[in-house]
Amino acid sequence: MDPSNDRVIIRCHPTLRHKHISEDNIFNFPLFVCSEVGPVNKFDYPLLASGMVLAGSVNGLVCLYSYNDKSKSIPCIGIWNPATHRYKDVRPPLNAYNIKAGDFSFAFVFDSIKKDYKVIYIIKTRNKNKANKPGQVLVADVYSCNARSWAHINVSSSFELENGELFKYAITVGNRVYWNYSMAYGRKHDVISFDIGHEVFRLFHAPDLLPRQKMATGNLNNLLVCLVHEYCRDKTTTSVDVYALNETNGETWNKMYTVGPISLTRRMHIVQCFRNGDLFFSDYKEYRCLRFDPKTHALLRSNSHAFDVDCLAVAYGIGYTQTLVSVMGMKHIEKNDCERLLFIQS
Repeated sequence: MDPSNDRVIIRCHPTLRHKHISEDNIFNFPLFVCSEVGPVNKFDYPLLASGMVLAGSVNGLVCLYSYNDKSKSIPCIGIWNPATHRYKDVRPPLNAYNIKAGDFSFAFVFDSIKKDYKVIYIIKTRNKNKANKPGQVLVADVYSCNARSWAHINVSSSFELENGELFKYAITVGNRVYWNYSMAYGRKHDVISFDIGHEVFRLFHAPDLLPRQKMATGNLNNLLVCLVHEYCRDKTTTSVDVYALNETNGETWNKMYTVGPISLTRRMHIVQCFRNGDLFFSDYKEYRCLRFDPKTHALLRSNSHAFDVDCLAVAYGIGYTQTLVSVMGMKHIEKNDCERLLFIQS
């Protein structure tokens, strides 16, 4: 999340417990304010709902893509401004086919040097040149909105990965993009970084995890942070350790502070961290959205007659700021299909 963003756009699972709330609405309300929040606003979503993923948001523009499990392909990518109802199709790269989930990821960034919005697409694939036990190498392509085309990026041959999975959501901090790379069934993590201006990839270790610990990454006050907490098999109380990346003398992690204790359930995970230090959780088991205030140690939830937060399960959240920004090739869109999206003010 960009710390300058004043909202979070949330993609939710479409299953509703209450039939009077339609799936083609989005809901605007202040974050966890237990009072009347105004009307539910109808919003037209530009793409087919099935399989859509939020790749990122910059200056009011939102990048999305779809993934087809059957064909193992990425049939469509788009850039959308929800405020102006304008949308741009982006032709998928040539290597967006015959890939499986966990082997690829996207990022959406703004190149401040070239004044260009870019879509970054990375894939991990087998290193066919390595004898005996093949490792994993990175393949990368970048789409330029100014040039309206994809360009291949040469990744160093020394850049080699262990077998693992790419987290589908990237974190942007300043002029760098970061991906979480999970290995050994989530017991070990590396971080892949990409310098937007110089187009250089780097690989370094995330904080060491103890058994039964989980990790999430986020942008907290323009710092890349790792949020480490214990994996909960049942209701329990745990704490969240917040580590910040220090790249001054190599890539090291400095522990900032610990928040908690927090009462978590086994299917609760951190979705985002806000610029004021609050943590935003989603609870898949009890279908709740919760915010933890580290100052008061309070775990808060939304309460509104206009929207019952119990009816959603959050898939992911990205930072968003409403603007009138446009890129070349954008067109006004009519309603095609809708997905339930939720805007939450930070």
